[in-house]
Amino acid sequence: MAGRPSDEQITLAQGALRKRATGGGALTQREERAIGRYRRWQEEEARSRNYNSIPKADWVAWSGLSPGTIHGQARELGFPWPFERTATIELPRVVAWLHGFLKANLRKLRPDGDGGMPAIERKRLADAKRSEFQLDQDMGLWLRRDLVHVGLARYQMLLRTAGEALERQFGPEARKILDDALDDRQRETDRLFDDGDDFGDGDDGP
Repeated sequence: MAGRPSDEQITLAQGALRKRATGGGALTQREERAIGRYRRWQEEEARSRNYNSIPKADWVAWSGLSPGTIHGQARELGFPWPFERTATIELPRVVAWLHGFLKANLRKLRPDGDGGMPAIERKRLADAKRSEFQLDQDMGLWLRRDLVHVGLARYQMLLRTAGEALERQFGPEARKILDDALDDRQRETDRLFDDGDDFGDGDDGP
């Protein structure tokens, strides 16, 4: 900021402006510099007045919220909001409060819950993983669990039928050998597809 010119500079600038307005001759470099500094100071003063006297109606319109909602935020969070009907907003105070609030609460406000990864990024990775799994299914690299169960049940039924044929031809000892092997296979299948294993429930796993 340029800061307020000295009284001498202000007087010089004002005199130079009158000189220019009345056609009193060419301005000196000193007068031109004085006018430039004087006008920059006036502009800064005008901005400062505007920044420190924003109408509440304008602020409410910018926010898109109701006055009651903003009042509630101010009471809950300490937002520097003037509650008097005719008061105005001091923007520098709001800016200082806002960045202080963000600095103190940035970790809480960050939209994540998993090692600093934003929720939208976690969703993107999950969608990509689902797409890859669906591609594996389409290529035949993964089979649905219910289909595997049905196939194994049919396979076991065929082998049980074969065991009956073995019994008729070679006696019950031959059938018992096959039945024992099938029972062992069934226990291993039950262990593999137990609902408490790592594959999960339903049709989402192999």
